[in-house]
Amino acid sequence: AIRIAASANKALYTQIEVGDLYKYPKIKLLAEFVRQTQDFNKREKEWDEAKAHIDSIKQRILDDPQLASLLPSDYEDFYPMSDIQKGMLYHTLLEESTGIYHDQIYSEIIDESFDTNIFKNAVKLLGTKHNILRTSFNLSDFGQPIQIVHKADEFNWDIDQFDISNIR
Repeated sequence: AIRIAASANKALYTQIEVGDLYKYPKIKLLAEFVRQTQDFNKREKEWDEAKAHIDSIKQRILDDPQLASLLPSDYEDFYPMSDIQKGMLYHTLLEESTGIYHDQIYSEIIDESFDTNIFKNAVKLLGTKHNILRTSFNLSDFGQPIQIVHKADEFNWDIDQFDISNIR
């Protein structure tokens, strides 16, 4: 249901919620609901304005040789940080000691059949499919914070493994 709502919203510029799919379980009912409640022109205009804004930022960077030279050679795409990302960064820098948005997940794996190479390959497959896992942030060089998506085939997929079983 989440995937259907997300796909419909992206394709149709709507704001269907998952609950709407259950409230209007037949396509005819859902289509009528969408027709009555959604302002397609407004949504499409907002989308077009947002895309134009992002495109203008990209073009400004690409047109400036000094800024363009700051992009890593393996970049696939780049775009400005979202407002929520900027807010998270702000609060992280404001109160660095709290670690409010900093997660480190530690997992102790006690499994003799665990294969590090299979794990590394799985990480690489996920990163190839999901570009957010190949994204870095540049906070200062471009006049505003941007996120940079790196090319999958040039991304450093190295994962270090350390045996710390002797530490207790």
